[in-house]
Amino acid sequence: MANSTSLPLIDWNSLQTLSDGDTAFEAELLELFLSDTRTHLTDLETALQQQDTEQVRRLAHHLKGSSANVGIMSFSDIAATLETEARQGSLQNGMELNQRLQGTFLDVEKLINNR
Repeated sequence: MANSTSLPLIDWNSLQTLSDGDTAFEAELLELFLSDTRTHLTDLETALQQQDTEQVRRLAHHLKGSSANVGIMSFSDIAATLETEARQGSLQNGMELNQRLQGTFLDVEKLINNR
């Protein structure tokens, strides 16, 4: 797995390929990502507090996929690590990974909003 700190926040080339160069569609995809991710991060926080490994696994899997779909690989990488831990029945690093997800999300949100 790549070191998420070495990845760009957003792989714009990947997003442009997905949108076929339609910038309005790109903006729509990114807004949908932000809205969906806010909800899932809140749910993830709850699942971690409850030590619900299966719910954490499901949420991390969703976050991994949705972020990868729009080229936000640094976020996807962190979510993949959390998903793997939860699948193994451990949430030992869950809160730290959640903090990294939250921080990366804020950075992505700022980048999108300043675009």
